[in-house]
Amino acid sequence: QIIAFDCEMATPGGYGMPSPKKDPIIIIVVAYHEENEVKTKLFVVDEEEYEGGNDEKVLRAFLKFVAQFQPDIIVGYNSDGFDWQYIRERARLQGIRLRVGADGSTVQYEKGGALPAVNIAGRLNVDLFKLAKRDLDSVKVKKLENVAEYLGVLKKSERVNLSPREITDYWIDSSSSARQQLYEYAKADAVSTLGIAEKMLPLQIELSRMVGYPLDELTKMGRGRQVESFLTAEAFKKGELVPPKKGAEKTFEGGFVLPPEKGVHEDVIALDFSSMYPTIMISFNVSPDTFVEPNEAEEESDLYVAPEVGHAFKKAPDGFFKSIMSDLITRRKAIKAEMKKYDKTSDEYRLLDIQQQSVKILTNSFYGYTGWSAAKFYKRECAEATTAWGRHFIKRAVTVAEEHGFKVIYGDSVMKDTPVLIRRQGGVEIIPVEDLDIAPRTMSGGRREVKGVEVLTENGWSRAEYVHKRKTRKKTYRILTRVGFVEATEDHSFVVNGKEITPKDFKLGDRIDLVHYTLETKYEVDDDLAWLIGFYIAEGGCGRYETKSGLKYQWKIDNSDIDLLEKCRFILKKYGLNTSILDVRESSATYRLVPSGNIKLFYELFKEWCHTKRGDKKIPGFILEAKRAPKESFLRGLWAGDGGKDKRTKILKISLTDKSVVAGLCAMLNSLGFEYSLGVRRDKENVIRVRIVRNKADKRLASGDIIKRMDVKEANDHVYDVETENHHFCAGVGNMLLHNTDSIFAKLPLAVEGEGDRKTAILKKAREVSERISEELPLELEIQDFFKSIFFTGKKKRYAALTDKGEIVVRGLEVRRGDWCELAKEVQTKVIDLILREKDPAAAVKYTRSVIQGLKEGKIPLDKLIIYKTLTRKISGYETKQAHVIAAERALASRIVYEVGSKIPYVILKGVGKTSDRAFPVDLIERSEGNEMTAEGRRYQIDTAYYVQHQVIPVAHRVLQLFGYDISSFEDVRQKTLGHWF
Repeated sequence: QIIAFDCEMATPGGYGMPSPKKDPIIIIVVAYHEENEVKTKLFVVDEEEYEGGNDEKVLRAFLKFVAQFQPDIIVGYNSDGFDWQYIRERARLQGIRLRVGADGSTVQYEKGGALPAVNIAGRLNVDLFKLAKRDLDSVKVKKLENVAEYLGVLKKSERVNLSPREITDYWIDSSSSARQQLYEYAKADAVSTLGIAEKMLPLQIELSRMVGYPLDELTKMGRGRQVESFLTAEAFKKGELVPPKKGAEKTFEGGFVLPPEKGVHEDVIALDFSSMYPTIMISFNVSPDTFVEPNEAEEESDLYVAPEVGHAFKKAPDGFFKSIMSDLITRRKAIKAEMKKYDKTSDEYRLLDIQQQSVKILTNSFYGYTGWSAAKFYKRECAEATTAWGRHFIKRAVTVAEEHGFKVIYGDSVMKDTPVLIRRQGGVEIIPVEDLDIAPRTMSGGRREVKGVEVLTENGWSRAEYVHKRKTRKKTYRILTRVGFVEATEDHSFVVNGKEITPKDFKLGDRIDLVHYTLETKYEVDDDLAWLIGFYIAEGGCGRYETKSGLKYQWKIDNSDIDLLEKCRFILKKYGLNTSILDVRESSATYRLVPSGNIKLFYELFKEWCHTKRGDKKIPGFILEAKRAPKESFLRGLWAGDGGKDKRTKILKISLTDKSVVAGLCAMLNSLGFEYSLGVRRDKENVIRVRIVRNKADKRLASGDIIKRMDVKEANDHVYDVETENHHFCAGVGNMLLHNTDSIFAKLPLAVEGEGDRKTAILKKAREVSERISEELPLELEIQDFFKSIFFTGKKKRYAALTDKGEIVVRGLEVRRGDWCELAKEVQTKVIDLILREKDPAAAVKYTRSVIQGLKEGKIPLDKLIIYKTLTRKISGYETKQAHVIAAERALASRIVYEVGSKIPYVILKGVGKTSDRAFPVDLIERSEGNEMTAEGRRYQIDTAYYVQHQVIPVAHRVLQLFGYDISSFEDVRQKTLGHWF
C-alpha cells in the first residue's frame, strides 16, 4: 500500500519562506487508494491553534493515520529536503515523537548528497523529486505540477494552482469559498504525488529486484552504483571474486569526432549503430579477466587486439563482462517475445514492458560503468579498447558510405596552455584549458567533472561537463590566421572551407571557422589600477618557495624606467600598499619595485588576479569586462611594459609568450573595435606578436579566417579535451571552433539510377551500405531517419530538418531551450520554416526585420517577451546576482516568494546600468499596453533594444549566418574606430 503526503504552511502577510520555528503547519494532506479509487484526507489546524502557533493536533492526526493505514511505501515530492525536515522541527517544538516506523520507531534523519535522507523502519520512504531530477531530463523545471503534467497524471489547467502568497491569503480569508480553493490545491498536490509514484515506481521496483537493493535506497543511487550492485550479485552467483576499488592510472581517448558540414542538405539519410559499445564488448570479449598484459605470452590467433591502442583480450573462455551482458540481452529478447502474446493494454503486457525496460537500463548503463575509475570492476584498458574499436568502426562506416556514392556530412585534443573563453559565476575569463582540471577525483573515462563553468561554442555558451587529460605522442599542428592561433593534435577536427577536416589536410589559404564574441563593458575599474595590472602582466612576477625555514614569498616589477616604477608605487600607495624601488642594474640592468612588508598579501592578490594555476600570466576577468576607459588604461600599461611602435609604419606592436594573455588582449581589441594581426617569430616559437592595424581599409589586411601559416612538431606532453553539453568548444586565440559519435548523416549528391522516386533509390543504396557494414563488422548499422532537407549549425546535435511527412524536427537550437522569450522561439521557428519549406533565406531576413519593427512599435504582446530562468538555490546563496535572481528579490520585497526549483518569469526594463539590474518580475505587473506597463502604481517601459539585440537577432542570425547574412542584415550596427588612447 502507498500513501502520498504533502504539507502546507502560511507565513505572516505571505512574506518570505515559512519558518518551522515560528510558522505552524496549517494542512497535512494524504492521498491513497481505497477500493480502486483515489481518496484524500485533510488534517487542518483550527483557528485558535493557528493563532497560538500550535499544530500539535495536525501532527498527531497524521501520525495516527499512518499507524492505522500501515502503508508499505510513503512518498512525497521534495519530502526529504522539505516536508520531513519541517515536520521534524514542528514535532520537536510540540514535544511529539515521530513514531512512523512499522515497529513504532521514530523517523531517522541523515545527510546524504545534495539532499538529506530520511529512513523509516519497516516502510519504504521515497522522495520522488530525487527520481525526477535523475531520470526526467525532458522536464526542465522539476516542479510537482510540471512533472505530473508530463507523466499524464494531472494537467495544470485541470487543477487549482496557488502561489505561496495566495496560500496565505486564502488561509487568512476564512470564507468557505477561499478555504475550499486552498483545500482543493492541497488535494491536487497529494493526488499528483500519488500519480507520479504510480507512473515511476513500477520500473524502480523491478530494478530494485534485479540490483538487490531496497526501493528507497535504489531511488537515491546513480546508474553506476546500480550496475555495480548488479555485478556484485552476479559475481557471487558465478563464484567470481569482486575486486577492491582502485583509481584510474591515466585517462583514455574518447570516441571519434566527425563534425557536421554546415548548410542545407537535401535527401539526407541518418544511419545509426545499434547498441555499439555493448556489442563491441560482447564481440571482442572485452573484460578485466580476459585482458592480456603486454608481458604475457599468448598466441596471437587466440587474441582480439584493439586498433590504435593495441590492447589484447582472450577469445576464450567468455569473460565476466561478456557473460553478464549476453545474459541481459538474451533476457530482454525473451521478454519482448513474450510481450507479443498479449494485448498492449493488458496488465501482462505492462508488467513485461517494465521488466524489459529495467534490463535495457542496466545494459545501456554498462559501458559507462566500465569507464568509471571508482568502479570495483574498473579496468582502463577495457574502456580504452572499446572506444578504439568504436572509432575504427565509425571511420569504416564513413568509408563504405562514400564508396557507395554518399557524402558524409556528419560523422581531438589541444595543448595544455591553449586558452579557452569561459563564463563562471556570471563573469567571463580566459584561462588555459588545463586550469579546468581541478576536480578532486577522476570520473568516467578518465574524465574530471567540471562544475559551474560554461564554455563558448559557435551557438553561444554551453555548460562544460568534463575535462579529459591524456598523454600524447602524436604530431601537433600550430595553425595561424591573421586573428587566430591554436595548437591541436593531428586528429582533432576543424571546419575548414565549410567542411570538416583534420589539420594534416589543411592548406595555406584555407578558411577556418572562427567564433566571434564581444566582451561586455560592465565593470567600473579605477583607471590607475587597470594601468598597474597591465604593467604588472608585462613586467611583473610573483612566486612562493619552500625553504628550510618555511614558505617564502616574492613579488616584484622590473623595468629600466624608474619613472614607470614610481607610477606603480604611487598607485599601490592609493590602496594602502607600500613599496620601495631597488637599484639592481648591476645584475639585471633594471630597477625593481618590491613590497615594503607583507609580501604574502602582494603575492596572494596578484596570483589570484593575474596568474594561471601553473604560474603563467592571464588577464583578470574584471579587466576583460571593464568599461571602455579602464580597458584602454590596461592596454596603455601593457604597452608601457612590453609594447612599442614600428618606426617606419607607426604600427603599435607587442610581443608576448603567455597564450591566455594574447587571447585576452585580442578579445579586448575586438570589443574595442580595433583590428589586429598576429605573427609567430621563427627564431622563438613561443613568442606571439600582436600588431594593431590603424587603417582598416588597407588592402593588405587579409581576412581573419584565412590560414597563413602552419607548423608541425612531435608532441610528448599532456593534451586536453573539454566535453560540453553540446560536445563542442572554442579554443585558442580568436576562438577557433573545435569539434566525438555513433551515428552518421549522409547524402547522395548525384543522380540515382534505378526505378522509383529519389527517396526509394536512396533508401535502397542506404540498405546496401547497412548490409555491407553488418556483414563486415559485428555491428548492425540501422537506417534511422530520412530527411527531405536538413541544415546543421556546425554540430550534430544542433540541426533542423524537414521529414518526408512534412514535419519539422528541431534539435538543440534555441527553440528547444527555455531561457529565451517566446518571441525569440517564434522567430527562429518561422526562420527555419521559411528555409526548409520555402528555401528562401531572403524571406526569412525580411520576416525578422518586420518582427523587429513591430517590437519597436509596441505591437508585440508582453507575454511573448517573458524570460524564464530556474532558481537553483536560495536567493541568499547566489554570490553573483543574475537577472532572474534580482527579479526574485524584487518579488520577495512585495511578498511573492519563489521556491527553489521555480522558474522566475521576468522582463527587461528600459533604463541605465547592467541588464540584470533591470530584470522585473512579471508577477508584479498589473497592466501593460504596447511597450509600457504599470506595476505597484508606477509606469515602466520595456527595453526593446535589449529584445532586438539579445533575443530576436541572435536566434535569427544563428540560422541565417549559414547563408551569408551577418548581423547588419537585420539592423544597422556602427563599427567603432581606433580612437586616441595612446
